[in-house]
Amino acid sequence: MLSEEEVRRLTRWAKLIGAKVVFCLEDYKFNLVVGKFIHAEDKEGREVPWVRAFGSKMPWDVLSSFKVKEVRVKVKGTERRFKRDEFKKYLKGII
Repeated sequence: MLSEEEVRRLTRWAKLIGAKVVFCLEDYKFNLVVGKFIHAEDKEGREVPWVRAFGSKMPWDVLSSFKVKEVRVKVKGTERRFKRDEFKKYLKGII
């Protein structure tokens, strides 16, 4: 879904403005989260060890390996939800 460079730019953007981007993975019990740092969370929002969730995969490999159901972007108390293609368009406008 995202290249290595896009993930890096998204991480810099999220750190800069204090955003949290949650990639909800379809038919999988963990989500990939980009915020102050990249980490894994369970579906209830609890942080879990990366290795337990995704093994040795890099974040861009996770996004290529799993189907992304939706992307939630939380900025300053507001949350927007995007489908996969909608998020790609949104991403072009922010990074």
